[in-house]
Amino acid sequence: MTDEIKRIDEKPKKGRTVLSDTAATTAAPTAAPEKPDTKAGADNRTKPGSKNGTTGKAKPVSKAKPRGGSGGGAKTEKTEKTEKTAKSAKAAETAKSEKVANAANPKMQEMRKTVLRLAGTLFVITSAVALMLGGVNALTEKRIEQNAEERRIAAMAEVLPGYEAAGESWSDGVSTVTQMTLPEDGSVAWCVSLVSAGFGGDIEMSVAVEQVEGVLVVKKVAIVSHAETMGDPTSEEFLGQYAGHPAGITLGSGENSIDAMTGATVSSEAITLGVNTALEAVQEALALGAFGDNGGSEVQG
Repeated sequence: MTDEIKRIDEKPKKGRTVLSDTAATTAAPTAAPEKPDTKAGADNRTKPGSKNGTTGKAKPVSKAKPRGGSGGGAKTEKTEKTEKTAKSAKAAETAKSEKVANAANPKMQEMRKTVLRLAGTLFVITSAVALMLGGVNALTEKRIEQNAEERRIAAMAEVLPGYEAAGESWSDGVSTVTQMTLPEDGSVAWCVSLVSAGFGGDIEMSVAVEQVEGVLVVKKVAIVSHAETMGDPTSEEFLGQYAGHPAGITLGSGENSIDAMTGATVSSEAITLGVNTALEAVQEALALGAFGDNGGSEVQG
């Protein structure tokens, strides 16, 4: 009876699971696994025949890949869009600042308008003045030339009274030579008009040249205009010394020399240079046959 009760008790009850000692041990709570020794793990991965590896070689560690194939491109587009937005915002802020600054400085705007207005007015005035001066010059240019010709004719009459111009004048660019004749006896002479640089400015003069025994000599000298302040270039006492002298006149002592004006050596030298230039110009004009027949006599050099 007792043995039968024990056998009944040993039968598994319905709805219950009888665990063996091994199963009970397995079903018990498992303790947290210990962290593997890194050094030992490394040794187990590298050593052939290790229990932790089947081939004895370490498995390559795969790198994490970004999710989605277009993730990088989307990020770049987003960055560019952000930069553009920032630039636009900065430009708008700058424009706003300038607008505020201009609105805050009405005096500066008024000054700019005033400057532009004055510049325009000045341009109009200067243009009008330039046009007026051009018109006046055009109207007076012929008159100026006419006055100069009248002075030259008056100077010729002064140095060669009674003579008349015969034909056209000849010029070498410095001196203008005009052949003159005396109606009473047909005598021939030449009047030379030129300008020489003096101490105070240009000295405009007229030199009458005649031929004496085949030699060109000075007949008379006249000063048309000058700006000299020392001495008197128009003095007959000084100018009369040139009469009868051929080319190559000098100041001082000598056969072909004259005395300079007191205190006006530079002016004296300028006038003497002009007289010599006039004699040489007549010599050149005759040598070139500028006036054709020169009276039938040969001019000596």
